[in-house]
Formats: sequence, C-alpha cells, structure tokens
Amino acid sequence: MSVISAGGPADPVVLSQPGLPFLVGAPAWRAPYARPVPPADHRLTLLTRVDCHLCAVAREALSRIAGELGTPWDERDVDAEPELRAEYGDRVPVILLDGREHGYWEVEEARLRKALAT
Repeated sequence: MSVISAGGPADPVVLSQPGLPFLVGAPAWRAPYARPVPPADHRLTLLTRVDCHLCAVAREALSRIAGELGTPWDERDVDAEPELRAEYGDRVPVILLDGREHGYWEVEEARLRKALAT
C-alpha cells in the first residue's frame, strides 16, 4: 500500500493499492461519484396562511414549476400547527426543499430550478 499526499494540509490523502484507489479526508463536494438528484426525487413544501396574497402568488409559481419538472409538492397552513407558526409565521410564504428552508416571501424561480437540478 502507498500513501501519497497531494501537497498541502487541506488536500486529501490518497491511499492506493493495486486496483483500489480511494480518498481519505476529501470534502463532500469532491466526491467522485456524486450524482445530481432528479427533480422528481425532491420534495417541495409551501408554507402559507389564509388570506395571504403573497401566498397565492407563490402557490401559482410553485405549482407551475413543480408541474413542469415533475416535482411533488404540498402546502401546509402555518396557523394550523403551532410549531410551524412559531418558526415561520412572520415570513410566509416559505418554500421548503426536502424539508429545509429554501426561501420566503417569493419564489425565486431561477434559484429554485437550479436547486431542483442538483
């Protein structure tokens, strides 16, 4: 087995054995086999409330984008769930991508499409 350093302390160490190279300490973005997730495998959630004009605009945009890309999405009322109201109630509509906050107040279409493509 051989150990080769790529040059600096931030570089990963490459350990290799005939026919079996692999990286130790490589950042996740350097993963050689990382593949994008298809849009249909993502999950969008729109957090809204009743009588919210921005929520209606976001609903229309999200419905259109998700429909074009085949991405499943759902809508939840923040006022129906106390924990959602406490966390997101002051900035609806909120867009969650795979359970994580992606944006609020408006759908940034180019940014959302880019996130759904990765």
